[in-house]
Amino acid sequence: MDLYNIAEKTRQFLKATWGLYKRYRSNSYARRAEKLIPYYEDAESVEWLRARESYSKNMDRCIFVKTEKKLGNHEVYRIEEFDAWGGVVIVYKDKQDPIFRYTKLVFEMSNVRKKCRFISEAEYDSSFQSVLEEGEVLFPAMGMEYMNGFAFSARKKGDWNALVIPRYQILVAMKGWQYFDMFEPVENEIVVDAGSFDGQTESEIRKWGGEKIKKIYAFESDPENCKKCRAYFRENGLEDIVQFVEKGTWDKQEAVWIKATGTSGSSVRGKGDVQAELTTIDSEVGSDKVTFIKMDIEGAELNALKGAKQTIMKNKPRLAICIYHKQEDIYKIPEYLLSLVPEYRFWIRHYCSNQWETVLYAKCL
Repeated sequence: MDLYNIAEKTRQFLKATWGLYKRYRSNSYARRAEKLIPYYEDAESVEWLRARESYSKNMDRCIFVKTEKKLGNHEVYRIEEFDAWGGVVIVYKDKQDPIFRYTKLVFEMSNVRKKCRFISEAEYDSSFQSVLEEGEVLFPAMGMEYMNGFAFSARKKGDWNALVIPRYQILVAMKGWQYFDMFEPVENEIVVDAGSFDGQTESEIRKWGGEKIKKIYAFESDPENCKKCRAYFRENGLEDIVQFVEKGTWDKQEAVWIKATGTSGSSVRGKGDVQAELTTIDSEVGSDKVTFIKMDIEGAELNALKGAKQTIMKNKPRLAICIYHKQEDIYKIPEYLLSLVPEYRFWIRHYCSNQWETVLYAKCL
């Protein structure tokens, strides 16, 4: 047997072993998550929990739009990129392609569903002229490996200016009021925003709570994002209610290297490009009676909650915590919260057409 065959057999063996390990891990996470079902307050939360379990096993993004459809929610996904256009022509290579199946489901449940039509790439190529009607845009529902060839074909037909390339290789649509559609504000709200990004969440907090907002602790560690936040707070009259902490939230105070992106995806890395300060929520809020904590910090949520242990035990704030960055967060985060405050009860809501933006809500009943 030559070296190539040995290497290939070894690669296949390692791939199969890794696949078995991932399935074992996903099944283990699902079992732990299922034990927490008695602490969820409605059937919709259990549906979303099981959608996350299913996705962790087979990585099929379609589960999220299928689950939304199954729940019978009549609120449509919003695809803002297409609002101003007369219509959308979706071109696909193969109806069995998972990217096409996902895209079709999203458009069928979107605000532009009545303005879209589907044609195959073979149909598109068979015409020497553009197939677009006035005001329509061209949307390829296919893998990135086919995009260059399709773009070349679109350019030849004169459709170049109407071509819309999907972000992240797949269509993304949003719905609902993430973080704020579960709880009503109370008097003298003191809000912790862990992961301020560009500062706009603080406007959402003020919109949600109005005069009931007493104070907002806004945490952000990415230096580029901090610049955006300072400018946004100044330009939008938020400096009087926002205490801006230019640090990340963690389970201890330390300086670390982060991968700074200037986007919502900045995260702690072993090897980063910018040094940033991390702190604990407990040490920053002191004796303030925190009433609400929102967290979206790229997988650091559990560590940040550990750094808010005293605040959570003392004040029992309502929580909106993202649980989509790490598979194990679907059980680790609620388990940890119950270990601190057994009276917490949970809800799960999902705000994106694919695997992002799943939020765990918690409140003491």
